[in-house]
Amino acid sequence: MKNLYFNPIQELLKKKQKKENITWFYPPFNKSVSTNLGSKLLNLVDKHFPKATILGKIFNKNTIKVSYSCLPNMEKIISSHNKKILREHQVNTLRTNAPNCNCRKGVQSCPLRGECLSKSIIYRAEVISKTGPGN
Repeated sequence: MKNLYFNPIQELLKKKQKKENITWFYPPFNKSVSTNLGSKLLNLVDKHFPKATILGKIFNKNTIKVSYSCLPNMEKIISSHNKKILREHQVNTLRTNAPNCNCRKGVQSCPLRGECLSKSIIYRAEVISKTGPGN
């Protein structure tokens, strides 16, 4: 039988790690906007949330970070989705319009009646049964 012991000294030596609550602001990028939105936002935070208030401890320059979005805009997302769908449609139409036979002498001499390029064709099969025929 084992006994468990509590050592309070080790518990006191452990440092508590404080989780930082950071709020990110991602303004969408636009070349026609010449205003520095990041600095304007942080100036407004300093103005309206002084450090002495309760909300000033939550909303300040250390807890609010600004970064411009590096994701594609909606036009690129929609156009890439449309291209993907059109490409799949084109591949499917090419498969349906593809010839079913590539025999050298043509479809007339094809042993599979012009269907030699079809998938899952069994050209020849032998079935052997150990129990014998009819069992």
